[in-house]
Amino acid sequence: MITSLNEVTNSPSFKKLKPAEITTLFLDAAYTTGLPIACWKLPHSNHFNVAVSFNSNVQIVKPEIESLPAGFIVAPFSLRKQLSFIRADLFYQSSEIFPKESFKVGVYGSEESMNSKRFWKAFELATTKLEQGYIPQYHAIETRETNTDKKTFLRLVEKGIKSIKSGAYQKIVYSRSKTANKPNNFHATKVFISLCQDFPSAFVSLVSLPEEGTWLGASPETLVEIDSQKIFKTVALAGTQKKAKFKHLSDATWRQKEIEEQALVSRYIINCFKKIRLREFEELGPKTVAAGSLIHLKTDFVVNINEVNFPQLGSVMLELLHPTSAVCGMPQAVTMQDILTKEGYDRRLYSGYLGPVNVDNNTHIFVNLRCMQVGKKQLVFYAGAGITEDSVPKKEFLETEMKMDVLRKRILAKITK
Repeated sequence: MITSLNEVTNSPSFKKLKPAEITTLFLDAAYTTGLPIACWKLPHSNHFNVAVSFNSNVQIVKPEIESLPAGFIVAPFSLRKQLSFIRADLFYQSSEIFPKESFKVGVYGSEESMNSKRFWKAFELATTKLEQGYIPQYHAIETRETNTDKKTFLRLVEKGIKSIKSGAYQKIVYSRSKTANKPNNFHATKVFISLCQDFPSAFVSLVSLPEEGTWLGASPETLVEIDSQKIFKTVALAGTQKKAKFKHLSDATWRQKEIEEQALVSRYIINCFKKIRLREFEELGPKTVAAGSLIHLKTDFVVNINEVNFPQLGSVMLELLHPTSAVCGMPQAVTMQDILTKEGYDRRLYSGYLGPVNVDNNTHIFVNLRCMQVGKKQLVFYAGAGITEDSVPKKEFLETEMKMDVLRKRILAKITK
């Protein structure tokens, strides 16, 4: 029986496996042993990563990322709910699997040690089924019918516009979701690999948690990034159009509504800097960027953490930024309450954030956009639209359709082939 990392890497059968097959086995073993797992690809990267925690308790109270070990953080949209942290007890990168000092298994006799033995046993059992072309299992929860009704969403947007004109707030982001029956041949790992190939400039993720189920996504929006040189980055991303409308990105034209919406998101970030009296930052943009079949307006904000002598900048900004103006509104507290009261469903992890923390001394946290939840019988797709004084309800509805179709049409077309 396989009971350790070394036994796995040294076994002849393991060396014959492809990266997608190894990931499939990890996903199935994590489900069997009730453990959390995260798979991800960074933008413009040619490899993907997997982290498995041998501790089944993943909830944390505050995102103090500077003090966290290497792992993967997951946060819901609502501030009322707890975050999850998947410690990278097992770390796998593309076709290599290797132990590092920061990725050690727990002390012998601990829960982590027992869970690791159970995990490798499940991994070995799954290996015997791999040649039969089996579909891996993953954590899945029941999904419910959500606010798919067009008329309901249009009325919600109309009320939002009236509230903005009355001075209740400057901008609000309403979202909706759409369900589709999950095909019998739905293979989570294959879909993840396909998204990695189809969205080279996006953050592609597959996260499977016992309590939150399984989520897949290809997000274009960085929330917090800190590299090994202690350079902090965040972005303001807003405005959406179809990429096919323009031959070149430089040909893109933007309406006043979209320009103002993007400016509000930028102002939101600058206001967060002002709250902590940070003046030394670089602002680059806005510029037009592509994200799959869509284009957006993007502004980058850069801070040298060492120069400003603010070692906790990442955690402080993460708490101030989330949920950003791009997924909630301005001011944050008022629009958050409005969304929770009127939107009519639980966003769960949609428009929350997720990403690797302190992996190879780098942190990359993204807003969970262009995502879907994989339920027991259904796939649930999510999208939102930024509502301003100049919004047209029907256009906002079409924007949500366009955003959901980025994943929905692509995935369902490939699965049903």
